[in-house]
Amino acid sequence: NFSLAQESRRDMHPKLPDQLERRDLTQASSRPFDFTFHDVSHGPRNHPPTNADLNGSSVAENLPAGTIVGEFNATDPDANATHVFAFADGNESTHNHIFSLDANGTLKTAVILDHEANATLSIRVRAKDENNASIEKVFVITVLDANEVPTVIDLNGTSVVENQSV
Repeated sequence: NFSLAQESRRDMHPKLPDQLERRDLTQASSRPFDFTFHDVSHGPRNHPPTNADLNGSSVAENLPAGTIVGEFNATDPDANATHVFAFADGNESTHNHIFSLDANGTLKTAVILDHEANATLSIRVRAKDENNASIEKVFVITVLDANEVPTVIDLNGTSVVENQSV
């Protein structure tokens, strides 16, 4: 003899009809049964993004705030996953405040950058999918040196002797 009792919790499965709350089955047979159980209560499993990339990692100095540095893109094993990008606090997020980041992944400068002050800048970015699974990654942005015109010329002395080699 074989007996199977199944109880359903109303709070976990509120859509089940009342007659399915408890069911007793009795089987008087020597034939084997194969049971396959599927947990469909949570839908398909969501995978986090596996990588985030930036298609630009350098920007020239002295350009106005709002200059586009590049676009972020995320790799995700879930087909048709959508991603939102944001700065993340943590190790190597030192220069997050120097940039702005649109949710769609466009990285822009928030200030005029100066190579002589900071030749490399470190930012930390989070890519999050529509189910809140995420990945964080650190990116180094290189500030390219521009050939700057001198702004001050200082001569030593006030006179130059004519026809003399320098």
